[in-house]
This record gives sequence, C-alpha cells and structure tokens, in this order.
Amino acid sequence: MASIHKRKDRPNKPWQVKYRTVEGDQRADSFRTLDEAKAFASSVDVDLRSGTYVDPQRGAVRFGELVPDAMAALELGWRPSTITRARVTLRARVLPRWANVPFGAIDQAAVQGWIRDMTADGLVPGSVGKAFQLFARIVDAAVDARILPNRPWGKNLRLPRAERHEARFLEPAEVDRLAAAIGDEHRAFVYLGALCGLRPGELFALRWPDVDTAAATVAVHATVTEGNGARHVGPPKTKASRRVVPMPAVVVDELELHALTRTDPGGLVFPGAFGKPWWQNAFRRRVWIPATEAGGLGGLVPHELRHSAVAAWIDAGATPNECAARAGHSSVVRILDLYGHRFPRHAQRVNAALDEMYREARQRARD
Repeated sequence: MASIHKRKDRPNKPWQVKYRTVEGDQRADSFRTLDEAKAFASSVDVDLRSGTYVDPQRGAVRFGELVPDAMAALELGWRPSTITRARVTLRARVLPRWANVPFGAIDQAAVQGWIRDMTADGLVPGSVGKAFQLFARIVDAAVDARILPNRPWGKNLRLPRAERHEARFLEPAEVDRLAAAIGDEHRAFVYLGALCGLRPGELFALRWPDVDTAAATVAVHATVTEGNGARHVGPPKTKASRRVVPMPAVVVDELELHALTRTDPGGLVFPGAFGKPWWQNAFRRRVWIPATEAGGLGGLVPHELRHSAVAAWIDAGATPNECAARAGHSSVVRILDLYGHRFPRHAQRVNAALDEMYREARQRARD
C-alpha cells in the first residue's frame, strides 16, 4: 500500500507518497497539499490491486526500442505479402517520425500533427490510414508491456477520409472482347474471373484437380501471395474464401478447350515460366496490359474481373447471400457496400413475376 509522509525539507511539496511497483521497485512522488497526496495514493493502490498500474518511468522507453519485438509478434499472424507491405510502411512513414520519441511524449496533438504532415506530403488517405494502423498496433504493444496505461489519444483523432473507388464492371460483350484479345492461352482465365469471381491470386494458384467440368464446379483451396522477393502458395486468407464455386456452361466450355493444351494433369491451370505461378507484375506487363489495350479496355485491372462477376450474378438474380458465398465473403456487408446499387433492378423482375402470377390466377378463375 502507498504511504504518505510529511517532509519538512520540502516546503513547496511537503507531502510525499511512497509505494512499491509490481516489479518491487520503490517509488516516491511529492505533492503540494495533503488532499493531492491522498488522491494519488488512493489511485495508485487501486491500480496496483487491479493490475493496471503502469510505472511512469517506463514512459522513457523510446518507440524504436520496442519495434523489433512488437513486429516479431505481429508478423506471426500475417501473410508474407502483408509483412512486406508493413515493413515498407514502417521504414518509410513510421520510424522517421517516431523512432527516437519516448512513449511518454506521445500525445494526441503529436499524432494528429503526424497525420496532417503525411496528408500534406501527398500521401493518399488509404496509405495514411495504414501507416497509422501500424503505428497504433505498436503503441498497443507498449500498453500490453505496461509502458503506457492506454493509447495516448482519444476518440477525436481525425484521419483523412478515403474516397470510395468506383468499381468497373464489364458487360458480356466486353468480356468476350477481352478474351479474344488475350489469346487462347488465357481465355479461360478471363471467363473464370468474370463469371466465377476468383481473385487473381486464386486463379494463379488453381490446379487441374480443383476443376470438375463434369460437375461444373471449381474448388478454391489456395492463393498465391508475394513477399520478401518470393511467391508463396498457401490457403486463402479466410475460411469463407475456401469454397466451391459453380461454373456456367460458358466457363466449362472454355476450360475443356484449355485442358486440351495441358501437359501436367496435376499442374497449374495457368502456369507461368517453368510451370511455376506467375509473378503478378510480370503477368500484368506481358499478358494483361497488351490484351486490355488491344481490346479497348485500357486501365482495367485483373481484380475488376471479380467485380464484373459479382455484378453479373446480381443482374442474373442472385441474392446477397448467394453472391457472398460465391465470392468467398464471410458476410453480405461487403457485397451490399460495393454492389448494393445494382440490387434495385431485382424489384422490376419481382414485380413482373407477381403480375404474371395474378394474371394466370385470374385467367384460371375465368376458365
């Protein structure tokens, strides 16, 4: 327990509170009045008993000193591509500002100023947000290590708002045009992306045993990610992403034609050099960009095939839950957020179906 003593040799702050930290270190703080000393002693006792006490002297630990241990713990749950991006952000945006700053000197004004400076430097809102999120995770590690009692900023911290990206949706004629431009080797890549909604990494990891043309399904078991100068083939990021997607006949036909050229029945459906997965930048440079420009679709990115698939499912009458299951989302929130504006088209079909039901019922009654 904290104890209070009066010191005659300290006329300005005669009241001293002594206590021991959780680690057993002796601490003493002086106060001007007895009421201030009592209030502090009471709060220290509460914190010590509840296990929330943080030694103020530990605030002298510099941000950069905790980074190696904090990053090592964070990276345990991250994919290689995520680790690479985080390390780049750490070196470029976080450490230059915070490496030598004591944790005890971090406050809301300093953090808000850093956010403002990144925005003034021309960093887009999404990148500012990612830099702040990484910084906040390391601060959270300091809280866990009892260097700080809590995050040193409040709810009023402001981050720049990212403008919503308008997804690009290909119409069927545009999909056919792109498939013709990309050539026989990758026609099926276009149709699988544009009608089945597989992500680019999932397409690059797809193997022939995952394709069942008789059942008209494709199983998504793996994805390709890139990080630290290497490609990694591993399971999809979430449980929902591991899925079996139904294929319309147009995709089945393309895959059956594509299968005639395969040399390795157990190999990749869309192999790069030496039968290995494509590097995504190499695929874009050598295959994708020439095809999109030749097809009059310049600026299109591979992921927009997936957008086109979800839009096509909605236009074909799929419910939000069906779209989420096909796309590998764990909830319909993402579907409604990006594609919700397309669902009102269902109202016309529903109304037409209802009108037809009543016309048939009334006709039967007259007969």
